[in-house]
Amino acid sequence: MKAFQYENANSGLQLQDLPPPEPGPESVQIQVTAVGMCHSDCHIVEGAGDTWLHKRPITLGHEVAGIVTKVGPNITEYRVGDRVAILQIGYPVEDRDWSLGIGIGFDGGYAEYAVVPIVRLARIPDGVIQREGGWESRRCWASINKYISAF
Repeated sequence: MKAFQYENANSGLQLQDLPPPEPGPESVQIQVTAVGMCHSDCHIVEGAGDTWLHKRPITLGHEVAGIVTKVGPNITEYRVGDRVAILQIGYPVEDRDWSLGIGIGFDGGYAEYAVVPIVRLARIPDGVIQREGGWESRRCWASINKYISAF
């Protein structure tokens, strides 16, 4: 698969050929259908946000939506074909864990596929355009749940 990876500010984003990631027991693989470039990604690429990253090289991109393509062995809540948005900040906010943050703690959405822990997923309801799911993913968990429960 193609992925834009970041190692440092001198090299910036580099297009790489990588094997698609495989889901672990508590995660799913998604085909990325929408990803936004957040201003914080720009800070990272410029070198100002390097300390936020939990690994290098890393595929950036944390405003992500996609379609589930594989599920881990312990997953019963999601199925292949589900449309999902990835939530960057967990809820409650006090329990957030940046190592579980897509594009910061693990490889993100500037790729064809990504693997995401189910604790960071929200279904995109029917009637919501897929790319809007990526934009909505940057909001905190509480806002996403409120938005989705309206449908």
